Amino acid sequence: MASWANRPGARRFVTRRVDWRPIIAFVLLVGLLGFYAYQHWTAKPGSPLIGRARVLDGDSLEISGARIRLQGIDAPEWKQTCADPKGQAWSCGQAAAQELQSHIGGRELTCARHGVDRYNRILAVCSAPDGSDVNAWIVRQGWALAFRRCRELPLGAARGRSGQARHLGRNLSVAS
Repeated sequence: MASWANRPGARRFVTRRVDWRPIIAFVLLVGLLGFYAYQHWTAKPGSPLIGRARVLDGDSLEISGARIRLQGIDAPEWKQTCADPKGQAWSCGQAAAQELQSHIGGRELTCARHGVDRYNRILAVCSAPDGSDVNAWIVRQGWALAFRRCRELPLGAARGRSGQARHLGRNLSVAS
């Protein structure tokens, strides 16, 4: 060995062992997260809900215990009141729900799932046995408004048709 290697102040190179466990744990975590994301984003929507619906309000139903929000529309809530052209309050929420109930009757609906809202209700487009779109029907009747920001509006529902409700004599402006 060279004499200069043992001299004081000489640099000694010490090899440190790398602990691979944190690196392996990180790679596994990233892999599992990637797998979960792939499964979540490529999952097919659940099977449609089929059954007799109970109307909760103008844009919410319940089929076999599953709460459903009609996608792409907004109708008054059950206890909501609206103002008529003279400024008088009227129970537009109850009226919208009753109209939806009379349209559905006792018929069996088929609701195609499109996701879940922030209240954990299933977002769906529902159709009657004859194939007619319930979401579009309530908008065309003037009891609900179609969302402007919704990409997948119900078939036959025009974007933002608040004029339709006024044309039919239903001023859906909120009174309380």
